Amino acid sequence: MDYLGGSISPRQEPVSWPKPPVEEQDTDFKRKYPPDPLGDEMVPSARVWRVYHGEAMAHDTAMLDGWSKTVDVLLIFAGLFSAVATAFLIESYKALTPNDSAAYISTALYLLVSTNTGSVSTSSLGLPPPPPISSSVTSLTRWTNGLWFTSLILSLGVALLCILVKQWIGEYVARNAASAAHPLHWARRRQLFFQAMMDWPVAELVSVLPLLLHLALFLFFAGTTGFLWDSDIALSIWVAVLSSGLGVFYVVCTLVPLWIPECPTSTPLVSVIRWNLVRIRRFALRTAVSVHAAVYDWVHALLPARRHVESGVGDLEPGLVYVIDAPHAEPPHPAVSTWHATLSRLATYNAQTSNQSVLQRRLDFREIDLEVDVLRWLIISVSDSDAVAAGLQAIGWLPPGSPLIERLVSDERIADYDWTSAFMRTVNYYQPPETARVVRSMLRIQRPFELPDEVFRNRYFVLFHYLEQVDYPDMQFLSLFYRRYYGYERSAVSLEAPLEVKSLSITTTVMLVVEAVDLDFDDLLAALTWCDFGRLLNDEWDLVIGGICAGAPPGSVISRPRWSLKQMALLDILCQVLPASGSTAPLIQRLITKLFAWITSDNLDAIYHHPHILRYLTSDDCISQPLNERMTQHLVYMFWVIPKYGAPSPFVEELLLRVLGVALYKSPSALDDSAQRHGAANICSGALERYFDAQQDSRPFLSVTLRSILRVVPLPVVKQTLWERLRRYDTFSFGLARTLAIALAAAARHGLDVAHDEDAFLSRLRLQDLLDMWQRFVENSAIPEGMPHDVDEFPIHAVHIVQHCIELRPTWWLDNLRVIHDDPSDSQLKRFVAEIEALLAGLGPCTDCLGVPLGWEEEAEDHSSVCTFNPIL
Repeated sequence: MDYLGGSISPRQEPVSWPKPPVEEQDTDFKRKYPPDPLGDEMVPSARVWRVYHGEAMAHDTAMLDGWSKTVDVLLIFAGLFSAVATAFLIESYKALTPNDSAAYISTALYLLVSTNTGSVSTSSLGLPPPPPISSSVTSLTRWTNGLWFTSLILSLGVALLCILVKQWIGEYVARNAASAAHPLHWARRRQLFFQAMMDWPVAELVSVLPLLLHLALFLFFAGTTGFLWDSDIALSIWVAVLSSGLGVFYVVCTLVPLWIPECPTSTPLVSVIRWNLVRIRRFALRTAVSVHAAVYDWVHALLPARRHVESGVGDLEPGLVYVIDAPHAEPPHPAVSTWHATLSRLATYNAQTSNQSVLQRRLDFREIDLEVDVLRWLIISVSDSDAVAAGLQAIGWLPPGSPLIERLVSDERIADYDWTSAFMRTVNYYQPPETARVVRSMLRIQRPFELPDEVFRNRYFVLFHYLEQVDYPDMQFLSLFYRRYYGYERSAVSLEAPLEVKSLSITTTVMLVVEAVDLDFDDLLAALTWCDFGRLLNDEWDLVIGGICAGAPPGSVISRPRWSLKQMALLDILCQVLPASGSTAPLIQRLITKLFAWITSDNLDAIYHHPHILRYLTSDDCISQPLNERMTQHLVYMFWVIPKYGAPSPFVEELLLRVLGVALYKSPSALDDSAQRHGAANICSGALERYFDAQQDSRPFLSVTLRSILRVVPLPVVKQTLWERLRRYDTFSFGLARTLAIALAAAARHGLDVAHDEDAFLSRLRLQDLLDMWQRFVENSAIPEGMPHDVDEFPIHAVHIVQHCIELRPTWWLDNLRVIHDDPSDSQLKRFVAEIEALLAGLGPCTDCLGVPLGWEEEAEDHSSVCTFNPIL
């Protein structure tokens, strides 16, 4: 794309972009995840999202496989344990409902034997005493059954939770296995599900399930000890000792990893305990800090107030500004608030008709958060150094002002990365495209140009020096900027782009440097010559415009447009800066030309609101620039669409007419298009018609407008007036001729000196022009808007022109008649003139237009005797 000669919009002509240096895929990682073209590191199908997909799938597979195996073991153990506990409960449960029938039978037999033996004692017979009859259950029995029942419930509860966890795992896998539009969409969706999995304590629950089953086991041991106590104390003590020893061993093995992380007895429960201990410590510390700050503020506020009261000063001190809270606006009526809340709730319910719609709303709402978490997880949590490098390299291609940058850079774990970590493992030395990505990322993350010179040279010199060896725009610019920034090049011209720059990513590279470094005005202009203005984002436009305004040379008075297209705003500011630019004028001229190259017919009409741009278009600076044919044709086309914005100010209108003259000079072929001829003629006619009234304050504007149309633009290279260029096109020159005749007569009637303009108009208006127009009507040619649409009306309009021409110069009609009379060849023209002369007979000057005709005395009774208008000899 030739920026100096003007460019063609990408929509009109495809651009062939050169390919960047080829990156060798010398590792398995690069072959699996081929690098993206420069500038595409953050597109929806970029490598970073594919790397995230692979690492996330590997992480989820390992995590879910571990959970699944743990749950399977717990299910088996819980089943076996429940069966054992149930067998014991069947026996112990009987003790909770005592049956005293056996005791009654034993007592009865004992009494019967005692009665039969008479004086012989039962003890001498070896009979034991009968068991006591009791209807109550002992506390030991309750404790034993309570412990065993609790143990059974815990084991069955663990089995239930294990089944639920298995279902959750299956649902998580199914959600992530669903198809996605592109890798970025999959990454956002997976991160949403993964965060939900982490926020809801699924991992903690899986870690706690073994603890619940272990607790059930130890409760069973305790119940067994109680169960044996009444039967055999020694055996019960032995069981208690074994159970206690097992419990101590369990507790030690579980808690030792809290102090010895490398201990092999670590379990997932240790991580849960450690994390909760950290949370408790943080909460305690924050509470202490908050209390300390509150006490300090209270004491600090109390002491000055006390001194103020003790000193006896009660009035406000003069010279200070006191802020008084304004009363709050009246709250809306409760019914209105309720109605809006109801509508919002209904909209929410309507959007929740399906899981997919609910999920999409969540994805859209948390889009930025999810992308930040994706990159943070890839850089911090993944152990593969190549995956980490892919994440770091992708950060450099985020646009300026992106919320992702602020949140990523604020994380010290990312900001403190060494730049060598951003390179992937390779067999060869650092490859140029990867080096460019690393430099961009470091500029984005660590702001190296804000470091002291020595620190920067020691840390980044190798990177920038290596870029000098590659012939590609991005790397050339970074290398030149490094040399310019550290004084190797003394002139900003050294940073200027070549005449032709072709790179899809160079604009983002330049904007990255502009954002990261506080450039001088000259360096900023030189850096912008590398940019493709069609690729700038809104935030980047604001960054450039702000830098130009802040660094403008002394003597520049800049009026920054507020309501305008970004391209137009920058173009307007550069046109303001150009007169006082001095040595930077060539750079500004080049940027102005580049900006004009991106202005199309769709947005060209915005120039109407920028007088500084219009003034530039009529200056010697613009004449000397090679604006291409398409651009000047767009300028002519601009006058076709201007009327929809209403009447411009006289100053702007004069500039518009001068711009039209310059545009027609630079692109004579623009008038080959009938629509553009019509637009050019209409702007001239409309400019005149706005000042036909007799208001005193409009008279100078009418004179200025006439001068802009009938006189040559005050530039050495422009030799023809607008009227001279437009009169060649008969269909359109007739309407402009009529308007010019009326305007000149109105100006003369108002006492304005338009003699020079009269000469310029009348000397180039021939009766042959009127005849040509007549012939076009006879041939049924296309009739422009605003002109007579009936062939019979045409002579009347022609007579109207002649009336004003005779009023301005009484000899004009007679001079033309003599020329026609001396030329016997054109009989058709003579017949036409005869018809016009017949209509003129006895008409006199035009009285329909405003003002008193020239030479007409209103007090005279016989107007024909005193009027200079008399076409009849």
